[in-house]
Amino acid sequence: MTDDIFDWSQVNTSIEDTFIINRIARRALEMSGGDLLSMQMSLEQCHHFCPLDLAGLLNANMSDFAHDIGGILRHLNKSTGELENGFTPRYALSNHNLPKQE
Repeated sequence: MTDDIFDWSQVNTSIEDTFIINRIARRALEMSGGDLLSMQMSLEQCHHFCPLDLAGLLNANMSDFAHDIGGILRHLNKSTGELENGFTPRYALSNHNLPKQE
């Protein structure tokens, strides 16, 4: 494997989280258009390295939702799965002091 390809074998997203990620991706595409699979993959990568309050993000007001989705798409390094340039989503679990659900 080359260094510029993300290793998806390390990602183990629960069925529940996958369902919510799908709904978030569909909401995001209603705003901006684009490719559903690409949006889902970006959100799943982000959630793996920066656990998100998925239910909160899904139900976020438009301003917070657009901030987080736009920031994730802009700052996600798709080779590593990490967010760069100091970006932290408003709905990151670290911002909400919620435990990560396994």
